[in-house]
Amino acid sequence: MKTNFDKKSENRMFKVGDRVLLLLPTYKTPLQAKYEGPYEVIRECGSNRYIIKTPGRRKTERQVHANNMKLYRQRPVAMTVQGDKQREEDCFNPTVAVMKNSIILANPESTLQHLDPEKEEDIRCLLRKFQEVFQDVPQRCVVASHDVVLLKDSTPIKQAPYRVNPTKREVIRQEVKFLIDHGLAEPSSSEWASPCLLVPKPDGTYRMCTDYRRVNQVSHSDSYPLPTIQGILDDLGTSTYLTKLDLLKGYYQLKNLLITKPVLKCPDFNRRFEVQVDASDAGAGAVLLQEADGEEKILHPVCYMSHKFKPHQRSYSTVEKELLALILALEKWDVYLSQAKPILVYSDHSPLQFLMRMKNKNQRLTRWALFLQKYDLTVKHISGKQNVIADMLSRVN
Repeated sequence: MKTNFDKKSENRMFKVGDRVLLLLPTYKTPLQAKYEGPYEVIRECGSNRYIIKTPGRRKTERQVHANNMKLYRQRPVAMTVQGDKQREEDCFNPTVAVMKNSIILANPESTLQHLDPEKEEDIRCLLRKFQEVFQDVPQRCVVASHDVVLLKDSTPIKQAPYRVNPTKREVIRQEVKFLIDHGLAEPSSSEWASPCLLVPKPDGTYRMCTDYRRVNQVSHSDSYPLPTIQGILDDLGTSTYLTKLDLLKGYYQLKNLLITKPVLKCPDFNRRFEVQVDASDAGAGAVLLQEADGEEKILHPVCYMSHKFKPHQRSYSTVEKELLALILALEKWDVYLSQAKPILVYSDHSPLQFLMRMKNKNQRLTRWALFLQKYDLTVKHISGKQNVIADMLSRVN
């Protein structure tokens, strides 16, 4: 029986360093198998068994029989050197019209009839000046290019496509045809393959996206610092209205601005900052204030601060707690107050006078005194009844 089965068999031999494909179970479906790789042969064990290096898997090395291996033959790469003169067929020159800008530009009266004559003429001049932007055929931007830098010893990522229903399959087919017809994509026989999926949009249509998560694992990431939300809001503080291309959101923002009483004010670094601090047995509270535009002597809050005292801080004296509240407020708002001169501080005690009159300062008070030297502070007394905001923030209940 075995002799009949072995008539067409052949002896498989591999050498150390050969790249091979392994017959392995597929992910989440262990009863199915497919060839994956290529992987490198690192040692021969005899009896047609080899030790294979499998990076990126749970076992980095595994013993495999020759029956589950086959030699990997890399496809030849065809390289072309393009001269200074680009071939006509390689130029991006789509001819399929998908927009109706020319029809609108030929008869703009129907679209601009709601404007007064002066504004209508301004729009006409703008359209004539940038006529190349309003074409029926989409164009390609060549301002910047993107390169994907792979990690060392990375292997091609080959993923099977996601299963979709016939309706979504037709949507993907039409989207791919649209990209090819307009020169935005081209057929490829690359070893890299990533699946596509459809993301529903609010209007009921779909947006085709590609799942590049596996590719991102074997490519270098561009590192750049993310801006903080507070810093962005500070930069936008002098703006009167904020909007995007979505004019509907701009309308709602304008309506919200007209009917909502402002709570916090964006900082204006050309104006003086004022700080109100207070401390209780439980914690410290502070509020950063500034005069509003066109409203002299009316202060609006910029930021709030509330800090719960630690057990050892609760044993401080009352004036030390007031001084600690000032220290915490200056540390939190250093980005605002480090360059502000002068800074007006309101407190129902005299923490600075207490600090200066102390003859025998401990290490904690000495550190506080050195920290306060970089600020131009002017402390004024305020009664507890007038220091309501900071007093409320310093209490637990």
